[in-house]
Amino acid sequence: MTWLLRLVVVVAVAALVGLPARPATAHASFVAASPAAGSSLPQAPGSVVLRFTEPLERALSSVDVLDSADQSVAAGPTRPVEGDPNGMRRPLELLTPDVYTVRWTTVSTLDGHSLHGSYTFGVGTSAAKNEQVAANPAASEGWLGLVGRWVALVGLV
Repeated sequence: MTWLLRLVVVVAVAALVGLPARPATAHASFVAASPAAGSSLPQAPGSVVLRFTEPLERALSSVDVLDSADQSVAAGPTRPVEGDPNGMRRPLELLTPDVYTVRWTTVSTLDGHSLHGSYTFGVGTSAAKNEQVAANPAASEGWLGLVGRWVALVGLV
């Protein structure tokens, strides 16, 4: 075998061996919310409920809801959703007509990675122009994580 062929075989084997050992890329992704992102509600909800794909580290996960003046309208702490380890709830004050921003941070109990995101909804007004800003795992990992993923994908080729 020539040195080039050996190098190709070594790189291919390393890529195949290393790929299954990447469970850290499976973060607690945002699944759903109530009220939904971009929704316009005729009446104020009593709380915001968020669901994720994995169980959450309760002490390190939170939800806040802000009005258009960036003032919190939460009426208590972030709480777990009864019987759902993947959900969290934040009770709200009585909301007036406005556009509200939901900001969340979560840490998965499975991989320990932190993610964050935000979205808007309206009460008595349209929130359609304010679309959801979903969590971006690559942004949470930084440029080094992004380069690592790119190298792993190139290794598949």
